[in-house]
Amino acid sequence: MNDLIEALVLLYSFLAFLSGAGGLLFLYRRELRALVTRLLTLFLGLALLLTDLPEDH
Repeated sequence: MNDLIEALVLLYSFLAFLSGAGGLLFLYRRELRALVTRLLTLFLGLALLLTDLPEDH
């Protein structure tokens, strides 16, 4: 479970970098920025949901 959370955090960090001011030029198009924003929200929500789940013992 922790591996999945770490993967989501890494993906979130990568997408946040791409959507940042220093991101790639193609992300300055409005449609792609909106898509990246939705993906960031989705992954952050999933990461928060998974951290609230009890771990299997």
